[in-house]
Amino acid sequence: LVCSSYFETFNLTVVEAMILDTPVLSTDCGGPSEILDGGEYGMLVENSEEGLYTGLKKLCRSTELLEHYRKKAAERQSLFDEDAAIEQITQLWEEKQA
Repeated sequence: LVCSSYFETFNLTVVEAMILDTPVLSTDCGGPSEILDGGEYGMLVENSEEGLYTGLKKLCRSTELLEHYRKKAAERQSLFDEDAAIEQITQLWEEKQA
């Protein structure tokens, strides 16, 4: 998935791609940078046409890099697990009540 935004808040498309084990390439801007944890879970590139071109070319030429980001996307899925989030909220609530 390529997210070519100049400015972006929380990008649901990036999250959906990661849930489907799809590698993500995004310009380095707000929401995607946070979702990708500064480039840990997807490729962040300079916020320019040249940055997008260079990053996309790099991914297209390296099956190893593409597979790396596919695996990292799969790892990041747990952050968006609804059941896990509800469990964490429930634990926090119970700790506050004790």
